[in-house]
Amino acid sequence: MKMNHREHEGHEEEKRGSSTFACFVAFVVKLLRPSVPALALLFSPASGATISLPTTNVPGGTTFEMPLVVDCGTAPLGRYDAIIGYPTSVVRLVSIAGGAGEFGSPLFNTNTPGAVALSDENLTSLTSPTGTFRVAVLTFESVGAPGSAGPVGFALASLLDVDGNDLPVARVDGSVAIADPAVVRVGSTNVPGETSFEVPIVVDSRNYPLGRYEVEIAFDTNVVRLMDVLAAGGAFGSVILNTNTPGRVMFSGENMTSLDSPTGEVAVAKMVLQAVGGLNSGSLLTIGGAAVLDTGASALQVVEVAGQVYVDIDGDTDSMPDWWEELYFGMTNAPGGFAGLDFDRDGWSNLKEYLARTIPTDRNSALRITRIEKLGSDIRLWFTTSSGRRYVTEWSDSPAGPWNGMPPNVDGTGSEEGKIDGSAAGIPKRFYRVRLIP
Repeated sequence: MKMNHREHEGHEEEKRGSSTFACFVAFVVKLLRPSVPALALLFSPASGATISLPTTNVPGGTTFEMPLVVDCGTAPLGRYDAIIGYPTSVVRLVSIAGGAGEFGSPLFNTNTPGAVALSDENLTSLTSPTGTFRVAVLTFESVGAPGSAGPVGFALASLLDVDGNDLPVARVDGSVAIADPAVVRVGSTNVPGETSFEVPIVVDSRNYPLGRYEVEIAFDTNVVRLMDVLAAGGAFGSVILNTNTPGRVMFSGENMTSLDSPTGEVAVAKMVLQAVGGLNSGSLLTIGGAAVLDTGASALQVVEVAGQVYVDIDGDTDSMPDWWEELYFGMTNAPGGFAGLDFDRDGWSNLKEYLARTIPTDRNSALRITRIEKLGSDIRLWFTTSSGRRYVTEWSDSPAGPWNGMPPNVDGTGSEEGKIDGSAAGIPKRFYRVRLIP
């Protein structure tokens, strides 16, 4: 992709003594708008007969069914034939079964990769069906990466009534999208010694209505002591927990308070901890096992994101803990180590580098968008991340905003992460920014 214009800008706001970090890097991409051919479809079957496949959103690595449905209107259906294509990079065909009733055992041919030909004839009943019914069921396995999708469509479909007459047919294509996996996340925090504090447990179930969660979290008892586990409110109003094992807590909750189950990010619980370790000590809050179910009791694929606790002291009250200043500058009052200074001259102050968990003495370590690429009709931007940090990506048609979010948020890994802006390649100009979530 050739970029005619690119702008790198920073709009920063820094408040001493505050953990709020509003920073972003922005790019603008100017793209040529492709010519889009006009498409028209005219169809008016006398019988209103249709043959259709559903559109579905499924977790990665799961098997699922796609029913083949025929609506022959008032004509008694005698036979159907269909050739169905599917993207082998997204799904794999597992099996084909009859849809029950008069059409119980379809004949099929799977010799062509990415396509299946199947047909069946009503030979079991003199009273042939009319209206809408399932003639077959295709079982697929989702093998694509999260966020991938593809059409499952008809290359050919024909219907005959019981007298062998062709019925005019409208084909309704389906599609499959591989959902992003659900995420269970435990928060990270820095706390003074001998204080009590809360760490949130968040479940992001993406587009699935969250019905139940189970979590097991381990911690260092030399650094923190568990005081309690509380419900975060909302649909998950109570927490069942087990604290029989030192340094480990298991808890779960089920949505029984609302028929309108939550989707997306839900704070399901919060751990109440007390810092008992020495200053500048730390503990990982490791998720050893997590399970998430939707309201239909279907297990969702889960990514676990561990948090961390640092017990620290900020003797010079500059919002940067003493251990961090000593690590990178040798002392808390080093000449180049003050909060508002930019020691490595990479555009980010020392305070903002601490909040972003980047290295203040290395100008190559900073939050920035590294590249932008075109993927068909989409745009993907890449940016640097740090472990334990979270990021929100946004776009706008003007550098002055308004800015629009590109959910879901991104968990830092310490490596570059990418984010796709769907169908953005045809837009003449667009600005992007990445913000750190405090």
